[in-house]
Amino acid sequence: MPASGVASSPLGALGRSPVLGALPVAALRELSATMRPVQLQPGQILFVQGDRGDSVFVVESGRLRVFRTSPGGKERTLAYLRAGEVLGEMAVLGHLPRSASVQAVDPSRLWRLDGHVLLRLLASEPGAALGIVQLLARRLADADRQLEETSGRVAERLAPVLRRLAAQASSRGEPGSVRKVRITQQELAEMVSATRESVNRGLARLQALGVVVRRSRGCLWVVPDRL
Repeated sequence: MPASGVASSPLGALGRSPVLGALPVAALRELSATMRPVQLQPGQILFVQGDRGDSVFVVESGRLRVFRTSPGGKERTLAYLRAGEVLGEMAVLGHLPRSASVQAVDPSRLWRLDGHVLLRLLASEPGAALGIVQLLARRLADADRQLEETSGRVAERLAPVLRRLAAQASSRGEPGSVRKVRITQQELAEMVSATRESVNRGLARLQALGVVVRRSRGCLWVVPDRL
């Protein structure tokens, strides 16, 4: 189980959230008063597919992997979440069990919000309701993209994944439109349902096309304009 951490306030995490950050200051303060910190170390599980979904989390720092496990025990990575992202809202809104598991990749701090508090907020703040609707629309679009990313040649499946990851990455310190994407070949393989070896060949093809300009252990330098 994750261990609780200690921090001054969740206001910073809420402010970085595209879903909740636009709320009035009074609403943000009300939310922050009810939230509790959660600290995860690499490999720790936040929640497991099938768990009761009674809370929502806002990521303050770190990186987390969202994955599903098939009846045969095979894991498929759906996404990687970073600071400002909201997770767990689908189960709360639908009164459903968790549809996926979440595991920390890096040391991560999150803030936990009870589901009933979120539902009360949605009833009183139209801006929050609109933000959640937009988030759900993005989740559906992501699901459609993930279906596409598991068909076709590996290089073709890698392209939309790299485009999405590059959009989340920082360009700080990188020339032109190059983006540094922190991800391993094994993580990419799990995202496109391929072997590590085939991902390596697919990356080599993208590198020959100038999409990937550099590779090193755990990092790729990508030019998203060429994807």
